[in-house]
Amino acid sequence: MVRLPQPLQLLTIRTTAIAAETLQVLLEDQGALGTAIERKRGARLVHLQAYFEADGPVPVDWIRARIATLQENGVPVGPGEVRVRTLPGEDWAESWKRHFRVIEATARLRIVPTWEADATMEGDRILLDPGMAFGLGDHPTTRGC
Repeated sequence: MVRLPQPLQLLTIRTTAIAAETLQVLLEDQGALGTAIERKRGARLVHLQAYFEADGPVPVDWIRARIATLQENGVPVGPGEVRVRTLPGEDWAESWKRHFRVIEATARLRIVPTWEADATMEGDRILLDPGMAFGLGDHPTTRGC
């Protein structure tokens, strides 16, 4: 019997990077199936995303209380907006790849995911089979390498 991909609930928090890292750990402790911090270059705020099973509880009130506690203790949280939406069932183990494209690391060097490799591509390149945890290459530690 083939098991179809199950829907998920996505909890998103618009906050500061420093608050997001703390909230990320707290959400994982509350049963998040996975988390990610979406950073846009030059933006002051980030989006913390936490994924939960579609038929399980999402700790919205609990995380709002944690955000308030951080703010009361002097941690800048920004707007601290919390939203939840349902994501349709999808093959998440494969679908994330559509967001990982060639990264122009320098004027001469590209980081290329293996599924985008093209024999006619000119210049120096690093072929990479990143896996879901690698990210999109925009984290400062990745850029520094």
